[in-house]
Amino acid sequence: MAGNAIETLLEALGEHDARAILAECGTRAALREFERECAVRQAATLLRQRVHRSVIRERLMTNYGYSWSTAYRVINSALSQVFQNHVGREIQGDDDSGS
Repeated sequence: MAGNAIETLLEALGEHDARAILAECGTRAALREFERECAVRQAATLLRQRVHRSVIRERLMTNYGYSWSTAYRVINSALSQVFQNHVGREIQGDDDSGS
């Protein structure tokens, strides 16, 4: 699946180099998927830092040129990712939040 390949590319090369490679030899669809994954990662990071959703929305709109509604869809994807990671740690007993 494209998402897993993009995650692997991001982890191996970093955002800047991966974007350059995709821009040079990838399809537009691959580049769009890459941009979305970067946006979701940025939103997830900001959510973990407890940044308000409206601030995250503005950053996504500025950094990626997203519309208001697309930015909120990305935030929802990031929320799902953050929640799944949190629940996974809780199930494994690695939750250090004290709850």
